[in-house]
Amino acid sequence: MRVLAVVGPSGAGKDTVINAVRERRPDLAILRRVITRPEREGDEPFEGVDDATFDRREQAGEFALVWQAHGLRYAIPKPDRSPVIFNGSRKRLADAAEAFPGLEVIHITCAPEIRAQRLAARGRETAEDIAQRLTRDAPLPQGLTVHEIDNCGPLEDAVAAFLAVLDRQIG
Repeated sequence: MRVLAVVGPSGAGKDTVINAVRERRPDLAILRRVITRPEREGDEPFEGVDDATFDRREQAGEFALVWQAHGLRYAIPKPDRSPVIFNGSRKRLADAAEAFPGLEVIHITCAPEIRAQRLAARGRETAEDIAQRLTRDAPLPQGLTVHEIDNCGPLEDAVAAFLAVLDRQIG
């Protein structure tokens, strides 16, 4: 099974790039994260569930990967087809590599000042929360194949770079 984890700091534009790629590559399975928080209009695409539902699904073996961050629980469902991409966590890439043998990574980056503008536009966090997000650093684990994509410029540039990786790695 071919699996690509899309990671990067908050505000780098991971979901925006994934959504644009989805329009051009409908053959891709995109695993939506399951998160223990309510879904909101205009929010990133994920499946919001309560803790009881998360527990039930985890116990039923529905998840390939589970982790906690920022007071929330996250999971990546088990894929049912290939190729697959998912928006993952940089801090959980080693676990993801165990869950998905042969995992490759697309690391989407962007300058902090642009990320700050994007995070502020979401309207979910205070200026202090945004400042804290911008200082978080999560180095990528050694031994993984990582494809770097800068998403500071036009979206089409990042999408073209992403599609080039897919063409080389997945076909």
